[in-house]
Amino acid sequence: MSRSLRATPSPPSTHHEEDDSDMGSPRPSIPIRTWSRYGRRSPRGPQAPLAFQTPSPSRRTISYTPQGSVPQMVPAPFAASIRDVPTDSESGSFSSLVDDGEWTGGDFEICSADGVRFRVPSCFVLASSPIFRDAHGLNNGKHTITFTDSTFETAPVLRLWLQLVSQGHVTITSTLPHFKELTLFLLKWEMESCLNNLSVHLEVAVRRKLVRPTEVFIVVANAGDVSLCHLVLTVFWQDTWPTATTSRSFTDRLRGKVGENVWDPRYWSASFWEAVPQRYLFAMARAYGERNNMEGVLAARFKEYLMLLGKEKSWGVAG
Repeated sequence: MSRSLRATPSPPSTHHEEDDSDMGSPRPSIPIRTWSRYGRRSPRGPQAPLAFQTPSPSRRTISYTPQGSVPQMVPAPFAASIRDVPTDSESGSFSSLVDDGEWTGGDFEICSADGVRFRVPSCFVLASSPIFRDAHGLNNGKHTITFTDSTFETAPVLRLWLQLVSQGHVTITSTLPHFKELTLFLLKWEMESCLNNLSVHLEVAVRRKLVRPTEVFIVVANAGDVSLCHLVLTVFWQDTWPTATTSRSFTDRLRGKVGENVWDPRYWSASFWEAVPQRYLFAMARAYGERNNMEGVLAARFKEYLMLLGKEKSWGVAG
């Protein structure tokens, strides 16, 4: 199998912040070993951290976000920043929590950024991420996690993650809804085994042509998985844009042009332009011009241009 969605650990860094606004004496800082794989900011601004909460009356909050360098293999969707996240007694933001209909039994409570509470077995949470395990031990074993990033720490993404860690597989449909966000979530929290598992399922789906080429390319490109990108272009190199299921005059012009090759940059949809990292768009546009209508050429040229971009970055060459 080609290289999976595996993330390569980068050197750890140490950072810790506490809210001492209601305490009379300073508290000792606790180092939290974390790191990140991202290099630029979220479209919605700085990434909010994960918060491990402790109960009142102390209202102490340990919050942290991975920090560190960005490996070349990851397309760097955004950078994280550190800040304290208030508890429910301070902000009142948890008063409208809705319990998930399926995940209702377990000793660990997870709150999504869009206000859904999951009660799950702690083994699923702690086994999936070394970052979760580290923070859990430093916070006296408290069993509550509150996610605050509304871009990819939402209830639909958490449901996919929990299915992956509890059942060993994830339900795949042709359009892969929330899979890009799932990939970013797994990368952020160092869930290596989940990434490998997801890679296997995506590869099978590509080989069996169970997914739309542009949708799966968006997912694997954001994961930085060049091998799976190469496979997608090998399998779907002749695919064309399908007819839209609905027609609206003011949006039709933003979609891919029906009947044209999906990899032709002249006919990419607006959503494809926005979702794929720029380096991958550049490599694809150049590769398409050299495809020569021969099987395998598009995928090979795409991979060559990505390698050239990697060399340019490492050598500091300006184009």
